[in-house]
Amino acid sequence: MHNRPFRKCALPQCSGLRFNLVHKFPRRKERLQQWLDAIGSPRLSNLPVERLNLLWICCRHFRVEDYVNPQSKTLNVAAVPSLNLQQLNALDKCRQGDVEKATVLTDEEIIWLQESKSRGQLELLKLKANPRQTTSPSGQQQQQSNSVSSTTITPSPPPPPSTSPTSTTAAISLAEAERILKQTPCFPKSITTSTATTPTSSIIPPPTIHNVPPSPTDSTEDTTDFTLFLDDGYIEINDYKRARTYELNSLWLRSLCHCSKCYDVEHDVPKINVFELSPEVQPIMANVSDETTKLEIVWEDGHTSTYDLNKIYEKMQRKNATNPLHNYILWSVREMKEKDTCDAFQPIPCYDLLMDTNKIPTALQRLQQTGVLVITSLPKSDADSLLRRTLISKLFNHVWDNLTSERRRNFCANHTTPYTNCTFESMDKGLQMLTVPYHNENIKIKLCLVDGFNAAKQLQQLNKISYDFLTQYILDYSFKDNRGYSHKTKHHVINLKDERIMFAPYHLGDLKAQDFDLVATHSRNFNEILKRSENQWHLELDSEMLIILDNFRICWCLSEPHADAAELSCFYMERRHFLSSLHQLQK
Repeated sequence: MHNRPFRKCALPQCSGLRFNLVHKFPRRKERLQQWLDAIGSPRLSNLPVERLNLLWICCRHFRVEDYVNPQSKTLNVAAVPSLNLQQLNALDKCRQGDVEKATVLTDEEIIWLQESKSRGQLELLKLKANPRQTTSPSGQQQQQSNSVSSTTITPSPPPPPSTSPTSTTAAISLAEAERILKQTPCFPKSITTSTATTPTSSIIPPPTIHNVPPSPTDSTEDTTDFTLFLDDGYIEINDYKRARTYELNSLWLRSLCHCSKCYDVEHDVPKINVFELSPEVQPIMANVSDETTKLEIVWEDGHTSTYDLNKIYEKMQRKNATNPLHNYILWSVREMKEKDTCDAFQPIPCYDLLMDTNKIPTALQRLQQTGVLVITSLPKSDADSLLRRTLISKLFNHVWDNLTSERRRNFCANHTTPYTNCTFESMDKGLQMLTVPYHNENIKIKLCLVDGFNAAKQLQQLNKISYDFLTQYILDYSFKDNRGYSHKTKHHVINLKDERIMFAPYHLGDLKAQDFDLVATHSRNFNEILKRSENQWHLELDSEMLIILDNFRICWCLSEPHADAAELSCFYMERRHFLSSLHQLQK
């Protein structure tokens, strides 16, 4: 038999215990509110709905009449939990002892599962592809554990591995299970049960499948260090070596794929961001190799991903980021409302800046007001960037040679999400200058710009829940400085105090695994606002242009590049130089 997975109960009366008969919080708002009212817990009531849908309540908080029938494991439509149905040291009395009986899965039940197509019972098929077998000299069925287990109990170490080839633990989806079941002959229709006589403090044995005749060639037991469950967007891994259970979000795992199709190793950047993946992505099959601890997953679209479980565990246990960095904020919404922005986005010819000193304050004010400054009419003969050097020196009193330079290849254009580019590198790179190299002068690159803060205000009107979340949740960011050292910092995605946006598909790579599903949902809602055509401003960037962006306000991306080999030159400048120029302007 394959036991039902043991899960923690969300109510404080069951702290530290796990149960194999549990019920999820309802997804319907009316039923969910009825459960919360019955529980009366302020802590649970303050949790977001997305988090509540991931929690469980054990059977001890429901009466017998709360179930469809006394032998059923399904609640009726009017059932609500109670806190003190029975003394908590008298386990499962609310079910009158029914839960203390462990029903052994028969082949008829497996065929019934194929007909019912119930995803909630899918875990009964997980080891069908590669069963773990046990034999008993007396031919009796192995006794099952009770329905409650304490998290403080240390499981017994797994049996020594056999000399057979490396064993793997496989989990299969319902579609794959149906294919296997079509190849499985029918067995006599009989249901056998074994009564649990093991005390509740006994060690839970590894899951097994009974009534499977051993192979004549098997002299030892086939063992594995892992069991897998595929359950409604999650992959649950029971790691017997670590004596821990890990619940991994399917979308989170898919976004971590580092194969050549999904990840650019040279630039250490994903080729596909999480917003371009379906939120309903599901695995068809998953298996773990005991010897290499590699998790291999085949997804619905046929893509295969391989993960190192040790790295996955490390990501799930990542510590909070420290040492937040200070940034200068140089514009405000109040100033934008007071000033006329009709002409703020109009480009300024380079010779106007060079010949008329009165144009310098105008350029700085436009950059402060709108976050964008477009300088045009740069001569193609300026191969040595002499005019560019002069412009930067006049605007910011800064030497061009001291700017941080790098290339942005066309992999940036593969992403349809406008983003703030400040978190790719050091936080001090607040101003960004974009140009097309002269050797690509015939290439036209289409640039997409979005005022991130105005998009955030639109999100507040259309989806206040996502807006409130992104303004309150502190996201962990990581970046490398010029010397290659990694740094971490913590900031809100939408910072109301500083009026700043820090948003990119790559930010989700630094999330805690348990927060991924919630943050990805709200980030996707913001991404949809950024992609709206009324919020985007497109222009063609060529070698005669220099565009200066405020990285904390403007979200941008490349769209419809005319050549795959197109490169975009990016130069970064610390914000303190811009601040110095504004101080000079005020004087």
